[in-house]
Amino acid sequence: MKSRQDWLEAGLDILGGQGLPGLRIEALCSAVGATRGSFYHHFVDMPGYRVALLEEFELRWTSRLIDHAESIASQGPASQLQVLSDDVVDSLSPREAIIERNVRAWATQDADAATIWARIDARRLAYLTDLLRDLGYDQTESERGARHLALLVIGANLMSPPSSPSELREVFQPLIENLLAGASQ
Repeated sequence: MKSRQDWLEAGLDILGGQGLPGLRIEALCSAVGATRGSFYHHFVDMPGYRVALLEEFELRWTSRLIDHAESIASQGPASQLQVLSDDVVDSLSPREAIIERNVRAWATQDADAATIWARIDARRLAYLTDLLRDLGYDQTESERGARHLALLVIGANLMSPPSSPSELREVFQPLIENLLAGASQ
């Protein structure tokens, strides 16, 4: 029997290829090589699966990245910001960029997705704002810097084709360096 994680991975693959229209039980069963019974063993229904898939997305591309930056908190906010930026850039392969783009589009047409996406954006912005404040920026400057960083990543994901990690690093790193150089700490 396929694991819950197998089903979530298949859903992310479908989101990265066909987007939300491709996310159907039949397509998932085919991708996983299992029956509907296996699907229903792990998920009550398709709406429950979709929420689980969004939570998996949040875990991979928000929680884990923040947790990694938090794991080096003793090294200070400058190191945390650099590690976070490296992790974000490294995690944005073309597949992941398309998945993020498709999840963002999904949130424009589904209330559950919109709620989870709002939580993701809020958490990302709050964490970046806190790091910049810890670097010595005031609240307004911290919020503005966090928004600049977030918008840069969003824009890179919306490009067609999405920016590669090396292309994103070329524009992201100077912004990080400017933020670190301007910090009062």
